[in-house]
Amino acid sequence: MAKGKMSFMARRKLQQKIVFGFLAVILTLGLLGSSITWTLDRNNVPEVTQEAPTTPTVEELAAKSQASPQDVGLLKSLAEAYVADGQADKAIETYQKAISLAPDREDLKTGLAGSYVAAGQYDKAQNSLEELIGSNPNNKEAHLYYGYTLSGKKDFAGAIAHFEKYVSLAGENDPQTARVKSLIEVLKPLVKQ
Repeated sequence: MAKGKMSFMARRKLQQKIVFGFLAVILTLGLLGSSITWTLDRNNVPEVTQEAPTTPTVEELAAKSQASPQDVGLLKSLAEAYVADGQADKAIETYQKAISLAPDREDLKTGLAGSYVAAGQYDKAQNSLEELIGSNPNNKEAHLYYGYTLSGKKDFAGAIAHFEKYVSLAGENDPQTARVKSLIEVLKPLVKQ
């Protein structure tokens, strides 16, 4: 065989690897996108009661926030609504404002990091998450978002480690544990490539 030419079987195997890798990346991105949105919006799920409460819209929360600009809880709700509405950049701005009013609130910093992930700003997310995990290694959401961050940066082994840490901290009863475990299984073949 001439130097530099591939056999039919070698080309076929290479094509299969490329197709598998492409499909795995597409599946991973789809799972990551839906998981991030679901994760960041989990606090907006109404509780089951006799009369289901209505969730305020982004517009309603923005109007209330303008009327009460110092209300950190309202800013957090608005930021979560922005994320659920696919407006990660506005969520980032809103979380930053909330953090300027309450700089010691870890939940706001975690939400900001999750918003960075949703916006695809992985370097900013990584910096925030390293700081959060450094100050509180048991922040399960920080490990979850770090897993998403590392997945976005194609560090699949690192992502799996943080997803596994999330599962160990969250436990089996956490509503996201099954989803995170399935994401780990999707990422495992990508580590070997």
